[in-house]
Amino acid sequence: MNGIFDIAVADATTPAGEALLARLAEIGLPVRRVVALTEGEGDHVTVPFGDRQLPLQAIDEFDFTGVGLALLIGSPELTAHHAERALDAGALVVDGSGLWAADGAIPLLWAGAEREQFDEAVDGRCAALPSASALLAVGALAPIQRHTAITQLHLTLLRPASAAGRSGIETLAGETARLLNAQPLDGGGPFPQQLAFNLIPAVGAIADDGSCAEERTLSGALKRLLLLPITANDITALQVPLFFGDALVVQLTCEQSIEPATAVQLLRAAGVEVLEGDAYPTPVGEVGESSALWVGRLRADPESGRLTYWVVADAIRAGMAEHGVQIAEILVKEYLIAK
Repeated sequence: MNGIFDIAVADATTPAGEALLARLAEIGLPVRRVVALTEGEGDHVTVPFGDRQLPLQAIDEFDFTGVGLALLIGSPELTAHHAERALDAGALVVDGSGLWAADGAIPLLWAGAEREQFDEAVDGRCAALPSASALLAVGALAPIQRHTAITQLHLTLLRPASAAGRSGIETLAGETARLLNAQPLDGGGPFPQQLAFNLIPAVGAIADDGSCAEERTLSGALKRLLLLPITANDITALQVPLFFGDALVVQLTCEQSIEPATAVQLLRAAGVEVLEGDAYPTPVGEVGESSALWVGRLRADPESGRLTYWVVADAIRAGMAEHGVQIAEILVKEYLIAK
């Protein structure tokens, strides 16, 4: 393709789309242009792209001819309705909506994936990104798993309102404002119950076995990506009344006992920010505008050898946007331009 092709990003008006565009602007891939698409009819006319604005185009009316790479990180419905059109036009389609993530026939890519996975994605013209929470967990677990096999794993996942997209943010803001002004809630929004000043002990639909959708998605991704011994019922996912910032409590046991000091070294070597002693990261404090993964509260049970630690990050930036851009960079520079 020699760089004479476009990258299309949809939906560019979601928090994940905006974060992905920001990172694409920073790295400046050698392509003809980046195209911003949306499935909605909101008030947006343009979206930020570095120090300039990109015109926003409706995906329903968009012709994918000339697009070499389509990054579909909107709703599952967006991928279901438009991926085939992009594939027919010759684009390599990467789905970040979660629709393709459970399909074992479609490569699941992340920044640490083997090159064989990328080869398979290019040959088949399609790939899936793990969910933002799966990428958060992989970043916190992969350095340990590479050192010694994890034999038992339990996770508690805390998801912010932004995990439900812009409607989640607006719902939490609206509920908070109404309750602080002694006004009744008007219902609606993406959450099954009031989120403001509340905790919801499930994220997504609950199945017959008691697991919720987020727990099933996360366990499936960790099995595929890191071959970890985990089921949906080893995970508890909670919806929490934060606007941004994901958190994870990790409890694991390894084939070989691992000391907190060793875990610190392994995590830092992988680029994870680790706070020790009585210092610990929080979604409001350390995460802020950072795209880093933060770890604290590392401790080990001397009897069982179980290691416990606390993980925080903005999963949209540290997970979906960061990994999405790294994957796009590999695909563009090592595969698409090379062709």
